[in-house]
Amino acid sequence: MGGSRTMEKRGHHICQVGTYQVRQKVIKAIEDKMKTKPGSTEVSIYKGKKKIEGNLTSVSAAAQRVIDILKEEGKDISTISKKVIKKYSLLV
Repeated sequence: MGGSRTMEKRGHHICQVGTYQVRQKVIKAIEDKMKTKPGSTEVSIYKGKKKIEGNLTSVSAAAQRVIDILKEEGKDISTISKKVIKKYSLLV
């Protein structure tokens, strides 16, 4: 078979906040004859191919964490899209 794709390894690209990406991996529920394993979601922060932080609860929490990281680094926050700020109710 072929190699695994980026989406399968890192998850779906949800939004770009500055130079960071917020990705979400959705794991579907598995139903066997005897047991049912529930599904789950995993939200992570990436910078390029490098995973910065993982196991976050929601996309809005991850996007807010990225803004906090940018503030700690002293980066310019004015370059963040107003659409992303409004969509995820971020505090800038």
